[in-house]
Amino acid sequence: MMCLSFSLALAVGSPITIILSEEKEKYNLQTLLLSGVKGSEYILSTMFLPFLLTFVIMGTTPLILGVTIVHTFNYITIVLLTSLSIILFYLLIGLTAKSQVVAQVISLPAMILVAFLPMLSGLDKTVAKITDYSFMGLFTKFFTKWEGFSWNETLIPNLTLLIWIVLLLTLITITIRKKKIS
Repeated sequence: MMCLSFSLALAVGSPITIILSEEKEKYNLQTLLLSGVKGSEYILSTMFLPFLLTFVIMGTTPLILGVTIVHTFNYITIVLLTSLSIILFYLLIGLTAKSQVVAQVISLPAMILVAFLPMLSGLDKTVAKITDYSFMGLFTKFFTKWEGFSWNETLIPNLTLLIWIVLLLTLITITIRKKKIS
């Protein structure tokens, strides 16, 4: 199931940066923001398709791999929260990149980070510690301790994921306000 992180990075995250940077190059983003579209409305409309893809990926991956989901509620909650953080991460990249080329250059290492950090965390203690403090920490803990997963044992990754979501939302809000003014 660790291929799920790669699927989310590739199908959910990468298109966001391309769409946003294209809108910025054509000045559609600035026109929308100046015409009265609120930043929150723009963010929600941009996040709709990636969330739809998240549900498709979340449902089809276990079927394709033939894996039985033991803790369905935990699976859905963790994948949705992790997807939200991935979407926000790529949204921030797309909003800050100056062009499509820059967005794609930045999103490639981001995709590698999101896709392979959970896989590499089992190889080295340092990488595992970095993963614990990234937004992929809870996701990694859940999929490495699938059968015996407990919310109580994952306090640091739980808090870290929530802090990442709040931090990314704050940075996106600041970026959109800055774009609206300039």
